[in-house]
Amino acid sequence: MKKTLSFLIIAALILCTMIPVAAAEETVEGVVKDFSGNSITIAADGKILTYSIDSNTKILLNGMPSILSNAAYKGVKVQFKASGQKAAELNFSEIGDQHQGYMTMAVIYPREMITDTNTDLYYSPAISTASKTETGVEDESIYTVRDSKTIDLGSIDLVKDSLKVVLNGKELKVIYDEAVQFDKSADNDEVKISYDTESENELLLNFEKEISEKTEDIEKILKINYKKKMYKISVKELYNFILDENVHVELNGVETSVPKAMNRSTYAYYILNPEGRIIYINSFYQDLECVIDSINGNKISISVNISDRAPFKDTVELSPSVSINGGALSVNDLKVKDAIKLTIDPYDAYRVTSIVK
Repeated sequence: MKKTLSFLIIAALILCTMIPVAAAEETVEGVVKDFSGNSITIAADGKILTYSIDSNTKILLNGMPSILSNAAYKGVKVQFKASGQKAAELNFSEIGDQHQGYMTMAVIYPREMITDTNTDLYYSPAISTASKTETGVEDESIYTVRDSKTIDLGSIDLVKDSLKVVLNGKELKVIYDEAVQFDKSADNDEVKISYDTESENELLLNFEKEISEKTEDIEKILKINYKKKMYKISVKELYNFILDENVHVELNGVETSVPKAMNRSTYAYYILNPEGRIIYINSFYQDLECVIDSINGNKISISVNISDRAPFKDTVELSPSVSINGGALSVNDLKVKDAIKLTIDPYDAYRVTSIVK
């Protein structure tokens, strides 16, 4: 009887010692499978685990406090602590830069902008191509007051003889040759053009005398109109990124393979880890040229035949707020065999947001 009692006491002591260890939250590493505003699903230790998330859950992105929508991506690693069915801490420590571009073995990031700048393009030819073409002219009246005798029109290409300067209701004579001197006998009726080469070649208007003693009053008495040349700048930057072996790939919001995403998508968003490896690809249809095969309610079947890709078929769903030709057409205007361009919201699986017919 004494032996039995001693055994029970020892067992009880051991159990008491073990309880705090079992209850303590330990850090585990896993891979994000899915998440929403109030839950996250993680693959860890060969299991699929789902935990709830609330305002007390500590969320870190590269060591800094964050929110789930900014830190979590499917397929990325996460170090987490859980208490029962609740996530106590989520630490996303391998999120690096974010990029976008066409789907290929390298990321091509295209940019296009309309500008009035007359400065040269500064891009490395080793990683990018850039072009600058003149698109026309534009009327303008914007200027910046540098001081009581100097006006800055910015880094523009001025259309010659288009500048009109009116001070206190009087039109001033414009001197286009910087070497020409002011006419001392004139009563403040001249303004001279020069370029500030130390400040991105900005176009300056220099007045012989002070425009006004108070610079804040200048805009009330000075009116300037001119024409400037406009340019279109197109840039394509090439980034050779390496796919991480655990990269998570989606096509129109649905998990897919790398080849399918590459062959079908026309655009994609990329997430990199700090080592420069792609860990998340969100590819989707952007201005995808296709032909309508059939229409069934808010679902349409399409055929895509691009010369440098294998042809494929797909079925997409129209968003309730889909825009067709900018809102000029409705769903009823879509017909079988119509050639269209469609764009899908990559964050709302297979929902078409825009169609151009």
